[in-house]
Amino acid sequence: MKRKRPEHAQEIHGSFKYLCPSDILTMNGSDLLYEKHCEEIIERVIEGRDVDEATKAEVLGTLVQSSLKGMLNGGCCFLYATIFEELFPGKSPEGCESYREDYPGQAGEILYTFKRRLRTQRLCLDQEERRR
Repeated sequence: MKRKRPEHAQEIHGSFKYLCPSDILTMNGSDLLYEKHCEEIIERVIEGRDVDEATKAEVLGTLVQSSLKGMLNGGCCFLYATIFEELFPGKSPEGCESYREDYPGQAGEILYTFKRRLRTQRLCLDQEERRR
């Protein structure tokens, strides 16, 4: 990332303390979600945005985990497909092709809810550093 954005090398270096992987990001032994999570966190640090709000990768991981326990409703399945296609352009998840929003903006509302409910303090930080 430092090579892609050399003008922000210092901010990128400072973002590493926020990049602790969680089980949901590394499930199935894949680092793909974790990589997307890191990219989003680094962008937030560069832009001075909140790093505690869940990333789209964390929301996608939660939706995947939920789908293993039971069927997702139409709005969640649509959100799953939307995030998947955004994070992995040119690829589409299987099983969500026919789902649509029940009303315009539903996926955005669900995403907002997930991001807030999954909000976490990045475990790598101590409380003193957070207050700065």
